[in-house]
Amino acid sequence: MSAKAMVILMHEIYGVNDHMHHMQKQLIADGYDTLCLDLYDGKQFELHEGHRAYSYFKQEVGFTKASDHLIHKMKELRGQYPFLFVIGFSVGATSAWLSFTASELCDGVVCYYGSRIRDYTDQTPKCPTLLIFAEHEVHFDVGALMGVLSHHPQTVLKRFYGAHGFSNPYAKAYNEEAAKQAYTQSLWFLEQVKNKKENKLLRECN
Repeated sequence: MSAKAMVILMHEIYGVNDHMHHMQKQLIADGYDTLCLDLYDGKQFELHEGHRAYSYFKQEVGFTKASDHLIHKMKELRGQYPFLFVIGFSVGATSAWLSFTASELCDGVVCYYGSRIRDYTDQTPKCPTLLIFAEHEVHFDVGALMGVLSHHPQTVLKRFYGAHGFSNPYAKAYNEEAAKQAYTQSLWFLEQVKNKKENKLLRECN
C-alpha cells in the first residue's frame, strides 16, 4: 500500500453504513489508508432502528467480542504500516477504548462519543488517545465523565456542541460545524502522534 498510515474505523450500532463510507472517503482524501471493521458481517440497520440495532449489538457482538476482533485485526496489520490508528464511534469507540487497555499494537486512537466508556473509567489506554464528546448526552453527565477521564495519561479530551451522533451527516443529530471541528481535531491529533514517533525513531537512529 502506498500510504504510510492505516486507520481502522469502528462503526456504530448501525453497521458499516453511509456514515462509515463518508469517513473512509475523507480519510483517503487526506492521505490515509482506511479499513472499516465490520462487526456485523454485512448486516446493517437504518438510523430509525436504534433500539433494535443496540439490542443486536449487545446480543450478537458485545464489547468483549468487538475489542477482541479489533485486536486481531491490528495484529494482522501492524507489520504492514509504520503508523496504525483507530477511529471509533459510539459502541465502536468504547470497543476501541477496551482494546487499547490490553494492547500496544496501535499508535493512537480517536473515540467519538463513546458513551459506555463511563463503565470502564478504571481502564488506562496504552497509547495516545483523543476522546471526543458531544455537549449534550441524554444518559450521563458529559462534564463529570470528562473530569474523571482527564486524569488518564496520554489522553486528550474535547467537547463539541451538539448531541450524540453529531458527526454523521445522515443523522438528525448532525451538526456540520461540530463535525468539521471534530474531524480537523482528529487529523491534527493523528499528525501529532506521527510526528512524535518519527522524531523518536530519528533520535534512536542517531
